[in-house]
Amino acid sequence: MGTKKTRLLFVFIGVLVLLPLLQQLTGIVKEKPLFGAITESQKPLFDFNRWMEGDYQKEMEAYLNEKFGFRNYFIRLNNQVAYSLYHKAKANGVIIGKENYLYELSYITAYYGHDFVGKDSIDHVLAKVQFLTAALKKKNIDLILVFNPGKASFYPEFIPDSLRSEKSLTNYEYYTKAAKALNLNVLDFMSYFINQKKSSPYFLFSKCGIHWTTYCEILAKDSLLKYIGKLRGISVPELIIDSISIEKGIKFRDADIKNGMNLAFGPECDNLAYPHYHILEKDRTKLNCTTISDSFYWGIYGNEDIKQLFNNYQFWYYYSELYNKDWEVSKTPPDIDLKAEIEKQQVIIIMATDATLPRFGWGFIEQAYATYQQ
Repeated sequence: MGTKKTRLLFVFIGVLVLLPLLQQLTGIVKEKPLFGAITESQKPLFDFNRWMEGDYQKEMEAYLNEKFGFRNYFIRLNNQVAYSLYHKAKANGVIIGKENYLYELSYITAYYGHDFVGKDSIDHVLAKVQFLTAALKKKNIDLILVFNPGKASFYPEFIPDSLRSEKSLTNYEYYTKAAKALNLNVLDFMSYFINQKKSSPYFLFSKCGIHWTTYCEILAKDSLLKYIGKLRGISVPELIIDSISIEKGIKFRDADIKNGMNLAFGPECDNLAYPHYHILEKDRTKLNCTTISDSFYWGIYGNEDIKQLFNNYQFWYYYSELYNKDWEVSKTPPDIDLKAEIEKQQVIIIMATDATLPRFGWGFIEQAYATYQQ
């Protein structure tokens, strides 16, 4: 009897060992892809010299580690164990807060002022912004600074106790105070949306996402347009909300942190508002606009209605990847004539959330300043 059980055990273990190999060879089970910025290793080509040096073996090992059968299932299982048993996230920089509110560590760091770059550093940046604002205004171009709320600043009450500390002066607090003192064009979405937190009928940030909700993003887009219109004294396109549907908050980017955790299940997301709207364009002026921003602008730029809001519309992501709907591929700063691109526009927006303020402008301000000083 014992021998029979032993044989069955060996058969069972053998099947478990062979199943990943069978999956790797046949792909018979369709695996759900992992979320996130994942760069897959390419199968290396055999080269005798590289094999003798050991490089080929290392590359092949990395490739095979990514290609074994059911890898995605095993990763999700491992992540699920860490989340369910130890309340930990395996995703880089992700923090699980109280009531399962999800954060990224950089936003908590920014909320407490632990990443403050110093008054002198910010004054130096804003002096260049002041110069650029005046120089561009002479060419009928308005430069606008937009400060967005971060998840930890919006929901400090759910930050885990282990990461709580005394608050000190933050980059956001000093940037907004100093920029307003210089009479720069400032749109402070941080204070605006935090003030709306209790009175808003719908969530402005979700439990499962790091960015503002789709609903909040639409409010921000409409407010940004109205600010531009008031600044330039013109009528710009207007967003008119026709109706709102309430759905589980897993659409678009409303569950981006949860998705990036690559779990089998949980945490539960909020029910969120998804507006249905149209854009009033008739007798309105559409401007040329470039926005230099972190990921908070992706939802605005990526929506097809951007064509109804602006004429020439560019998004310079971290001033590293430059996007224009008329370009076939993205560009980088060395690919363009910076002055020529700036002077095609009527509005230049530099937008950042508090977590990305230590590198505000990401090099654009310094390059544009040097260009217009010549």
